[in-house]
Amino acid sequence: HGVDHSKYKPLDKEKSRIYLGLNPDARYILVVSSNLVQKRMDIVKKVFDEIRRIRDDVYLLKAGYGEMLRGERIVNVGKIPEKDMPILYNAANVYFHPSEYESFGLPILEAMACGVPVITSNKASIPEIVGDDKRTVDIDADDAVKQFVDKILKYLDKGVDKKVLHRSKEFSWEKTARRTIKVYEKVIEDY
Repeated sequence: HGVDHSKYKPLDKEKSRIYLGLNPDARYILVVSSNLVQKRMDIVKKVFDEIRRIRDDVYLLKAGYGEMLRGERIVNVGKIPEKDMPILYNAANVYFHPSEYESFGLPILEAMACGVPVITSNKASIPEIVGDDKRTVDIDADDAVKQFVDKILKYLDKGVDKKVLHRSKEFSWEKTARRTIKVYEKVIEDY
């Protein structure tokens, strides 16, 4: 899998927020997900409630189909047109993805390509994408909520995350195409 780096890239955070009608001075945690059980919206809500006890300038942006999350300072943006997704990622200070299962986790990679710090679970394919265990949490741990809160707060005021931006460059559609062609060439050669 890959990401289109010509579309998903760092953009001006203030302009992105103004375009989306958001407060340019607030802090935003973004979740792009359905409400399927394995996506762990229950954890999202617990983590956000705890962060709100610590900081009052933080909002949660929930994008994606499914039920809305309810609560103070939770903004449900619903399904966003593909052309606006890079703007949505760039409006966020942190991308949060506590899913238990992902076949790949494209939203994680898209957020990374926009230079947004990501905090995720350590399940399925996610650690392979993120490539940094300091950004992942075992959601089965007794203190998982606290770990997520601590990690999110660490990155909430950091700005563009060059480490995840660099890591995202390892996942491009060009690279995927080249590797696919090599597989076909090998099959034809061995045939």
